[in-house]
Amino acid sequence: MKFWKISYGVAFFLLLIGVVKHFLPDTSYNKVSDYIYAQDNISDNEINQVATYISYMPPVIRNKFTDEDWKVYITNDIESKVVGRTVIEDKIVYIKTGFVNQELLHEFFHIYLYEHPFADDFKNIYEEEAEQMMKAYYGDDSKYKYSDITEFYCSAANVVYWIKEDTSGVAPKSFAYFTDLFNKLYSEEQ
Repeated sequence: MKFWKISYGVAFFLLLIGVVKHFLPDTSYNKVSDYIYAQDNISDNEINQVATYISYMPPVIRNKFTDEDWKVYITNDIESKVVGRTVIEDKIVYIKTGFVNQELLHEFFHIYLYEHPFADDFKNIYEEEAEQMMKAYYGDDSKYKYSDITEFYCSAANVVYWIKEDTSGVAPKSFAYFTDLFNKLYSEEQ
């Protein structure tokens, strides 16, 4: 009887190791700068896009990222529908190959939002404009981008940053909110 208890315990432990290992990303990344890591098959173009985007970030976000040793991992080893993920505890942003342009700023806003939570007034904007804004800019398959207020915040920041005035007709409150935020962030000391 004791033998089976040990065997079940060992079997469970081995299964647990396999499950955890399955969810961990591939660790075969090449360090290409102080804060960018890429798998072997990642193009120099995508690596350069990450570096360029980081240099364009509002100073408060860029400085937090570089001063606190955050890393960007450009990868193919991420779930099929996931194109970016921010792991606050590990100070890592994962970006799926081919999605640097679309998602890097979104992921950086998760970093910003972690220490700068939105005020209560943003909840009204979310309730009024989230679905229509995300459908207008990401199409019918955009439910995740407005599925909760945090995802909407990061997605809306991304849309307003890149599309700018076009968003004022679809989501005027979001446009005003993020225009004011970007003006504030870019005016802060570097």
